[in-house]
This record gives sequence, C-alpha cells and structure tokens, in this order.
Amino acid sequence: MGSVVTSEVKSSHRRLMIRVAYGSLLTLWLIITNIQGAFANITCAEAEKRGVPRYLSETCLYSAISSYTVAKELHYFTPNYPLWSDGADKSRWIYLPPNTQINTTDADRWVFPVGTQFFKEFRKEIKNADGTLSEIKVETRHLMKIRTGKGIESWSIASYAWQQSQQDAALSEV
Repeated sequence: MGSVVTSEVKSSHRRLMIRVAYGSLLTLWLIITNIQGAFANITCAEAEKRGVPRYLSETCLYSAISSYTVAKELHYFTPNYPLWSDGADKSRWIYLPPNTQINTTDADRWVFPVGTQFFKEFRKEIKNADGTLSEIKVETRHLMKIRTGKGIESWSIASYAWQQSQQDAALSEV
C-alpha cells in the first residue's frame, strides 16, 4: 500500500488547491473554493511591493478578515477634527515602515516615508427586517505612499465597497 502525500499547495483569492498523491497510482488535486480571507495574512511590507489588490482581504489591514481582526502592525488613530460623513462612523489606521519617521519640517506639509499606509473605514447603522439596528461596513479607503516626493502622484489611492455579506470588500471602479 502507498501512503498519502501532500506535495504541493497553491492558494489564490478564495481558492486553495492541494496536490495529493496516493503512491504512484493516483494523483489528484483537492480544490477548496470560496475561502474568505484565509490566506490574506500579508504584512504591510509585502503589500507595498504589490499592485492595487482587487479585494480588501488582500491588503494588510486585517490579519483575519473573517473576524475583522486588524493587523498588529497598524495603529488606530483619530484626527483632532474629524469631518462629517453623512453620519457614518469611521475608524482609521496608519502603518509606518520600520525605522522610518514622518518629516514634519514644514508643519503644513508633512512628508511620509515610502511604504506608509492609511486605511479609513466607513460604517453605518441599518434597520433590520425585525426592527433591530445593526452596524455594517460600507466602504474602506486605502492610501499607500508608493514613491518619494510630495503630492498625489506619490500615493496609490483605492476604495473598497463592502459586500452585502460583510465578508470582504471589492475594489471600486473610480
């Protein structure tokens, strides 16, 4: 009798493929689909090297999107003067690459190091069919400093719309 050997594992968004061999007689691929955020778990340093992800779960915001666990390398913050957004509740996080700092020489024009990332999440309260209230995620914005310099040209800016299922958010077409 042969033994079962897992010799290769591949993952992509929402799909896991495992190659399983049973001796020399049988090789098959087990394909598990519709995985929500299970393999996102990328660091912010890794995210900096990629293009704009199609899903929020492919960014470094969440270490586990299924439980909305924000990655430890991100820092929650609140501005002194938050802007009104049609009554939406908001949360904000920043990531600064290790051993870097914000250049505040000009107090009116801070210069962030390449790799800096900001996330801003918008939530609203809705009334359920049974009359109870729930808070849902509506949109998450992601800004990432992609090159040295000042101005909008040095940033990647993306907006993600949350799915009705609240399991992930897809890149919005702007």
